Amino acid sequence: PAAGHDDLTLVRPLLRLSRRDTEAYCLAAGASYVEDVSNRSRAFLRNRVRNEALPYLRQYNRRLDAALNRLADAARSDLAYIESVAAQAVESKGGRAAVSRARLRGWPPSLRRHALRLALLSLVGDIQGFSERHLKALEAAAVGGRTGARLDLATQVAANNDYEIAH
Repeated sequence: PAAGHDDLTLVRPLLRLSRRDTEAYCLAAGASYVEDVSNRSRAFLRNRVRNEALPYLRQYNRRLDAALNRLADAARSDLAYIESVAAQAVESKGGRAAVSRARLRGWPPSLRRHALRLALLSLVGDIQGFSERHLKALEAAAVGGRTGARLDLATQVAANNDYEIAH
């Protein structure tokens, strides 16, 4: 369901299917589809990539779509593993999230940020208001900040350092 429109259900096209395949499926299933007129606008980068860059690259690699799908599969698999490891440092309960500072110190920056991102996600449900700058500041505070330090972040979130826990 679409937020604010209880009577409307949006279905996003599956990435593995071409537009032609998606339209054929809708036709066969008796479902209608609507194309947003903004999809044709050159004003949006995503459209310039879809309508200009990808067709150009397909001239050099006819199997570009299959290669991009393999890359997406590999990235999805890697991300699932990284997030499962990162989750080991995060404990969420009672509207708070705690992260082991000792564990973070032993991890590379990308894994640290994944753990901190998961902690933020458990607190606010949506991390749209947080930028990479926020994550780097949070990482610096959790890993190298002094005990008792406080960091105020966007959307009413504050981080505090205890001896071995950032929360």
